Amino acid sequence: MKISKDLRKTLIDEMKFALSNMKNTTLPDEKLFFFSAVFGATHRIMNIQYDSELVFINNVVTSSYTMMQTNWAAIKQGASINTFPNDVFSTLEIHIEQLIQKIESDEETYKVIEAISNAAYSTTGNGYYLYLKRETK
Repeated sequence: MKISKDLRKTLIDEMKFALSNMKNTTLPDEKLFFFSAVFGATHRIMNIQYDSELVFINNVVTSSYTMMQTNWAAIKQGASINTFPNDVFSTLEIHIEQLIQKIESDEETYKVIEAISNAAYSTTGNGYYLYLKRETK
């Protein structure tokens, strides 16, 4: 990722703050709120200094958040099936931590971003079905 050292530090600090707050709550609404800070930080940084990998991270994290938020809202409104795996937030937190480490080390982030996308997808109807199918193997 080709962003300045100062902007990289700002991005990492913001992500660490969001992750810390996610880990310090058990409430899904709060976890999602703090997860949104991850794409918020990427968006602010990419508006200051463009980087194609950062745009990709922003797009995936934004769509992952939106997918999870939409599905969580449906569950809260009485959807007949809770499609959020019990471990989805702990999994997401692990992947955010890995993302931070990759950015700190200036390593490729694709596999971690892919994992974040898959964790979010597991909260959808089809994604939850595939999650359950995978868990029984």
